[in-house]
Formats: sequence, structure tokens, C-alpha cells
Amino acid sequence: MEKMYLFKKGEVVSFLNDTGTARIVEVRADGTALVETEDGFEYPYPCSELVPRFDLREKEPEPAPQPKMITEMEGFRLGQKVSMAHEDMDGVIMEFHTDGRIRVEWEDLITSWYRPGELRVPGEAEQVKLAEFFGEPTQELEAFMAEVERLEFGRQPAAPVPPAPRAAQDILVLTQARRV
Repeated sequence: MEKMYLFKKGEVVSFLNDTGTARIVEVRADGTALVETEDGFEYPYPCSELVPRFDLREKEPEPAPQPKMITEMEGFRLGQKVSMAHEDMDGVIMEFHTDGRIRVEWEDLITSWYRPGELRVPGEAEQVKLAEFFGEPTQELEAFMAEVERLEFGRQPAAPVPPAPRAAQDILVLTQARRV
């Protein structure tokens, strides 16, 4: 038993025993197809006398190449928690644009575009204030900041850090209590 080609509506065909081309208007259950010839007339033809014209099929347009997704820009990365340079509202980086802008989704679910200089990583201002308070960075301060990053941002320090002194742990507990 030979398999028959299944014609589709709109497909361009030629005739086995005739010249010219036609377009399939309707495929019928009885093995015939209603075709529209080049002059606009419709005729029924047996499907066995039609030849599919693959060379005349309309080609689907090639999909446009997708630009490479930018995952980092000027020290920021996708999914990173950020704040406005002079505000305390937190947001998350959702996208980078090729023109240098960064799209941020804020806590209230509003998204906006910003330049990198308008954003900061939370904790930078706190680090500056603590450095001013403690003076020059010490092992004690670094341990405290590592503990803050671990508790507040879920980050693990790159290198092992000695435990934070008791005073630093107390300050951390007080600052977290004030935020609640």
C-alpha cells in the first residue's frame, strides 16, 4: 500500500498531465482537491494527478538573531540587590541595556531604568559609617562586616573570617531590630 501525500490548503501544486500551477483551495475526503489556477478559475482535480511544488513554497523568514544577554555591567550583575544612591528603598537588577542603563524592580514592584552611578549595593554606606566609627579597617571590623553580609544578604565570605567580637554582634542585633 502506497502512502499518499497529504496536500494542505494554500499549497502550490503542478499538474501531472497539464501545464501551469495552481493553489489548493480545499482538500476533500473523496481524494480530490479543489484548486485555483493561475487565471483564477477553480477546478476539482484528483490528488493523484497533483504534484506538490516544494520549490515554490513561501519560505518562512529566518528568525532574527537574538542579542547576547548582558549579565554584568560596571560591577553590577543580574539578580543583585541594589538601592538608589541616596535612598533606602531596595530593588533587584532585572536587565541591562546595551546603552548602559540598568532596569531595576523595586520592593513596590515598579520597574525603572537607571544609570550605574544612580545605584549602589546595599551595605556600602553602612560600611563607610562603620569605618568612620571604628577608624582604620581592622580584623574586628572585617569580621563584623562579613557577619552583616552573611545575615542580611546571605553572602558567604570569600576567605575564612574570625568570629565577630561580642560588641559587633550586639550592634548588629540592634540595627536589625530597628529595621523591624
